[in-house]
Amino acid sequence: MNEQIELGKRIKQIRMSKGLTQREFADELGVSTRAVQEWEAGRRTPSEPVLRQIEVTFSVNPEWLRHGRGEMFLPREPKLGDFLKELSEEEMEVVLLALEIVRKLEKGKGIRLSPKQRVRLAKILIELLEEDEALKTIEEKIRKKAEKLIEALIV
Repeated sequence: MNEQIELGKRIKQIRMSKGLTQREFADELGVSTRAVQEWEAGRRTPSEPVLRQIEVTFSVNPEWLRHGRGEMFLPREPKLGDFLKELSEEEMEVVLLALEIVRKLEKGKGIRLSPKQRVRLAKILIELLEEDEALKTIEEKIRKKAEKLIEALIV
């Protein structure tokens, strides 16, 4: 069968598995509903940037999307909530303080961290907590570490 048609079927599978209408799927990708209709019907092929966007937005395995091999979705990324469940009350207090600092930095720089990046940051903050239990000095360390991490992410 035609590769374009097969790709269209896989795109439709992704959309359906996420419980989205064509319009909702299009909105998530920033494309027209007509474009989604054309892809799913096998009449058009999404551009490379759009294929990458589908992979990232919906955690789709690139090999599956392009060639139908492997699992449809990539393994689930850790969510911040999963990590927070394992924290002591003291660690939770520090991480919440850190996330508030990060939120302010994100707003100031006009960026947004992904859940995976937030989990990485939270883990770094716990390491800081283990190094120094004095919360007055830890707030400054957290702010500095958060600034460095954000700078690394936006470069």
